[in-house]
Amino acid sequence: MFDSISLHGIWSWISYENQHIILKFIRKYLKPNGIVYISYNCVTGWAANMPIRELFHSNFKFNSKSTNPLQKVNEALNFSEELLKQNPIFAQRNPNALQKVIDLKQQNPNYLIHEYLNQDWQCFSFQQVVRILDEIKLSYAGSTDLGTHLDNINFSEEHQQFLNAIEHPIFKEQCRDYFANTQFRRDLFIRGKNNLTPLQVQAKLRKNSICASNSQRAITE
Repeated sequence: MFDSISLHGIWSWISYENQHIILKFIRKYLKPNGIVYISYNCVTGWAANMPIRELFHSNFKFNSKSTNPLQKVNEALNFSEELLKQNPIFAQRNPNALQKVIDLKQQNPNYLIHEYLNQDWQCFSFQQVVRILDEIKLSYAGSTDLGTHLDNINFSEEHQQFLNAIEHPIFKEQCRDYFANTQFRRDLFIRGKNNLTPLQVQAKLRKNSICASNSQRAITE
């Protein structure tokens, strides 16, 4: 039995069958009050670029004449760029599409193979992941990306007021992804979540010492 199980850079790049196997493993081997860390591509920030990935991947798989993977990447990128330069209706409706391909051409081809060219590649909304993990009795605990919690930095005062008016915590978190255009989420889920009272939260925070420098923030318990 495990206190924690971590899935980093896995969930969006495996088949539904393998996702089901992982869920069965978690259901069987995660302890009560255990935590699961899961990272995944978020559909909110990826929505405009998902067709670009599909074009890139389809050319890599079906149209390339080369047997060298790195050469196939270059061919796929060049084809995608040439297609979008024809200004099809998709490019007219998505004016940033061509720039996305141009930006991809600056990336390391090995990274592109790993990130974009797996056989399986999926994006998920936050509420989809919540629903999937709820089926194995896990509930959302929070994001491990501490920067996303800094509303005063990430959102305007008007945006904060809008978000704070949303009562349901899951729906509120889903809406936050629209304001932040979130591409990648790093979430914690817990089995048997016990919410702390405001006084308990304050007591735990008082036990932490916070050190600040010009370049980074460190929190130690």
